[in-house]
Order: sequence, then structure tokens, then C-alpha cells
Amino acid sequence: MNTIENQDFSAQILEHVLHTQKAVKKAGGLFYQYRPCRRDDFTVYDIENIRHRVVYAQTPLNMNDPFDSKIGFSEDKLYDELIDLVLNVFDASDELKSIIGFVVKFDLLGEFTQLIIALNDLKKQILLMKKAMHKEHLSYYDFFRSFHSQIYAKLPKMLKGVFPKQVYQQFGLLIGKLEDVDITEDNINELLGSKEKFDAVKRQIIEIRDTKYIPLFKHFLSTINVSCFSVSGWDNALMWSHYANSYSGICVEYDFSDVSQITTILKSVKYSKKRPTIALKDFGVASVKKSEQGEYQFVQCDFNLFNIIDYLCVKDTVWEYEKEWRFICPVSEPNKHNFIEIPKIKSITFGVNVDPLCKQLLLDVCNEGNIECYELKLGESDFKIDRVKIDSSQEMFDVNNMANYMLLLANDIEVKVKKCNEMLEKIQRMQNAEDFDAEAVMYANQYLIDYISDAYYWKLGVNRLLSKYPDITNTFDIGKLQEQAKGTDERVSEMREYCLSIGVSLVGLLCNTNMTVSDMKKIGQQLTRMKALTDRYAEMRWLISF
Repeated sequence: MNTIENQDFSAQILEHVLHTQKAVKKAGGLFYQYRPCRRDDFTVYDIENIRHRVVYAQTPLNMNDPFDSKIGFSEDKLYDELIDLVLNVFDASDELKSIIGFVVKFDLLGEFTQLIIALNDLKKQILLMKKAMHKEHLSYYDFFRSFHSQIYAKLPKMLKGVFPKQVYQQFGLLIGKLEDVDITEDNINELLGSKEKFDAVKRQIIEIRDTKYIPLFKHFLSTINVSCFSVSGWDNALMWSHYANSYSGICVEYDFSDVSQITTILKSVKYSKKRPTIALKDFGVASVKKSEQGEYQFVQCDFNLFNIIDYLCVKDTVWEYEKEWRFICPVSEPNKHNFIEIPKIKSITFGVNVDPLCKQLLLDVCNEGNIECYELKLGESDFKIDRVKIDSSQEMFDVNNMANYMLLLANDIEVKVKKCNEMLEKIQRMQNAEDFDAEAVMYANQYLIDYISDAYYWKLGVNRLLSKYPDITNTFDIGKLQEQAKGTDERVSEMREYCLSIGVSLVGLLCNTNMTVSDMKKIGQQLTRMKALTDRYAEMRWLISF
């Protein structure tokens, strides 16, 4: 069978790109990302991404909204589809198929007890109406066959919700055989003589769900990357609050007006109270057939990339204020992050309480790249947001503040070195020990990430000082600075080696220690961040010679 794993989506993607270019042009071409701006590894990435004119994109499986692009589906709709697929080739009468499908669905949803309660309530309602209509002289079957429409019209809304018209009549007749006893799971199964058939259908549905639907969807999500933008402008108060560190971050403005440079999918998000459902046919599964040996086989159909992309661009209405668009692009390897080249960064707006060091570093990056910079201004007598352009020629470089930042960072790095070494030794001892502590490893990894982040800011800051004031080395102990720089390079290199080493041993740790799959995934994500940081650090050349 041609599966989603080997499907070539290039033609469908090209078609979608043409739609993208038209939609972007209609939207005005300006897109925004709000980012926090703390002295941490995430801001390191932001600085480097702005420098290199790229945006970070990742698999939707890692997105922060727990409902966002997950293996989220309406179980009700999914089971309707799966039950139809299986029952279509099941050997039974149409009436029995209908009953089996209905009962199996309640069982799969974990609501079988509620079904039994509803059946008893339905029987009670029918008998009460029989009495109220003075039809005691009729048998249950004669009464129900003659008046089933009137009975259904007067049923409580709750029972109508459980028993739609297409199955109500079948279950109403079935109840007549249990008129004088309480309805239970046992006597329903005994009455239908279909326990084995129920179980057979249920097994097939679970197998399709677990071996086809979820794995196909997971695989597809792992082979695309998503990066999120807003078209709400730079003055969205909620975005500043929620995504830009409470007005202390930045807002990056991207200009996509040259649509000819857009070569991947960029699509607006739709907002809905209901979660969409991806059908199996969207993944190339049209139906199920039964072989001569009694095995279930899947009949393929064309994939529908448009439906899957549409699914990825739906969010709850509570997020409507974001006015979000999404870049969606394929990747060569599952779960691999990606950097998407951006045609043009038009401007950066700084929040009112942005970190001074981050601001100075970003101003340099923007001056190098001819990117306009603005400062956010909040209204004094109202809640309006305004911004004023920063004149780089008038912007004062405070050499004393910058030098003080570098000294503080250098001292902080020295303090952290000893603890980093202790943590690395402890992790190495634990790797094959029975007392392996995943939480301790994750804590240590975060500490190492913070250390590498500090090292990056220190290196970038020192280079910034040297580029603006080459003679400042006369006021420093250049020998000590060189020694610190060389030592920091060596330690960052050691952390890269550690990162690669423990990354290789993760599967072994999962097998030989008490680490869980969830722990392994979290540690793996930390190692990915750590490696990216060490790469960023290593790519930057010192402006001092050793």
C-alpha cells in the first residue's frame, strides 16, 4: 500500500504555495512575531535568527497549546468512521450491524454503563406512555409498533441524544424482550447472542486506530515544521502581555510583500469552538476489505494534504485576538527542527522594560542589517500604545554599563564553572547506575544551558566592546581576558561533547535504568537546545587573538 511515509507531496505543496502567495498579498504582506527578551538561551536564538534572517520552525507535536495540532480528534466522529469501515465487510445482517456498531461505540468511548442506564430509562418512558395513553390492553410490541413515532416525539431530550431515530426503533423493539427485568450488560449480550461479534469488531477498530490512524498522523506531524506569526500589528496589547514578557520583550516585523520569494505554505488560522477531525481517507485509507483468508486489508486512495493543512490551522476561539498565520514546510527527517529563510525583516520594536544588554546587542544586529528599530511608548492618560523610531546615530553606547555587564557575567560564569563540573561528573557516574535520577539530569541540563547562554552573551558583549572601542584593551588585563576566553571555549566544547555522548546513550539509559519514555523525550529536547547553543557560540569568532 502506498503510505503517507513514502508519499510525494511536492505537487500539492506547489499548488498550496500559489494559494499562499495570493492570500499574503491580500493580507498586506506584514507579519509579526512577539518574543520575550530575557538573558537566556531563547533570546540567544532570537538574536542569531534575526542576524541570519531566519525564523525557527518545529514539529507541531512540540507546540505549547495542549490542544494545538496534537493527535487531537473527536473520538465520536473517529469511531463512527472506523465502525463504518469495519462493519462494511462484517458478516451480519444490516439490523445486527447497526446494533453492534452502536453498542461497540459506547464501549470504546468508555460509556457502556451510561448506555445500560439509558436503555432502562427508555423502557421506563415507553411503559409510562403506554399507561398514560390507556393502552394497557395492547402488548408491548403492538403498542410500540403502532405508536413509536408519538413516543419518540415525547421522549426527554437526553434520551433523544443517546438514541437517534435511526437506532431508536431497533432498541425499542429489543427492550420488549426484557420488559419485566432490569436491563444489564449480560442479558443484552445474551439476548443478541453477539458478545463474540462485539469483541471482534472492537478489536479491529482498536487495531486500525492504534496501528494506522494515530501512527500515520504522528508521522505526518513529525515530518513538517511550523512557525507562527500574527497579522495583528505591533500594537496588540494582549500579544505584548502574553508573548513578549509583559511588555519587556520585542516585536519583530516581517515584510512578505514580495510574494515571489515565498516558496512554502503560509496560511491563516481559523478559530472554532469545535475541534476538527482528520479522516482516514485524508491519509490514503479509503476503505477496508476482507481477504479470502479472513484478514482485514486497507484499500488506498489519494492523500488530501489540503485537509491536513486545514486541520493544522484551526484553534480555539479564545486565541482569536492573535490573528495568527502559520508557515508550514516539510523536513527531510522526522522530528527535525528547521530554519526558514525570511525575505525581509522590516523592523523591531522594543518593549518598555526590555533588558538593556539584550537591547544593545539587538541594536547592533539591526544596524548591521539595516533594520529599523522602535521603542514602545504607553499612553499616560489612556491605554493607547505608540512607538517612536530610534535614531541609531543619536543612540548612546554606554561603555561603562556594558563593561559592568561583562564583569558581572564573567563573575557569574566563574561561579557556575565549579557546579557545572560537579554536575557533569555526577551524570557520568549515574549513566549505568541503578539509582539513575532523570529529574537530577534534567536539572543539571538546564543549569548547563544557562551557563552556555551566559558564555554566549559574554562573548558577544566583549566582541561588541572591542569593535566599538578597540583601545579599551588598554584598560583590561588582556592576559586574563584571553585566559578567560580560552577557558570558556574549552568548557563549552566539553559540554558539546557531553551533549553528544549522553544523546547517543539515551536509548540504553531507557533500557537499563528507571528512566521513562517521557523523561527521555524531555532530556532529548534539552540536549537539542544545548547543542544548538554550543553551535551558536562556536560560530562566533573572538575579536581578540590568543
